[in-house]
Amino acid sequence: MDRIYEIQNLDCAHCGAKIEEAIGKLEEVEKAVLNYPLKKLKITGSITEEFLGKMNETARKIEPEVSIVPLETEKTHEFTVNNLDCAHCGAKIEEAIGKLDGVEKAVLNFPLKKLKITGSISDDLLGKMNETARKIEP
Repeated sequence: MDRIYEIQNLDCAHCGAKIEEAIGKLEEVEKAVLNYPLKKLKITGSITEEFLGKMNETARKIEPEVSIVPLETEKTHEFTVNNLDCAHCGAKIEEAIGKLDGVEKAVLNFPLKKLKITGSISDDLLGKMNETARKIEP
């Protein structure tokens, strides 16, 4: 099972890499991937209730101020949509992105070029959103 966590108080990419490696060596973990700029840690494996404590203990041996917390699954994110000059195309993009897995709601404010997304935003979803928008408005 995959779970995504937020890493708080992590200011060093090198320390982040050490934490990723150490957590990846825990017996419950099949794979650990840290996205340092987003401060997100994706864990694949057999995750139990006790695992979060074990993960924090492991991380704090490397960086004492770090805290790993479960990521809220549903948040609203706002994105700027660049190079969009057609309101009709914007409506198509809004509709298509709203149908992607992980997106609960998509609302485009065309005059401000802002797209608000409610849902579980992952790196994969960001890529799909860009791909979807470019298919409609290259």
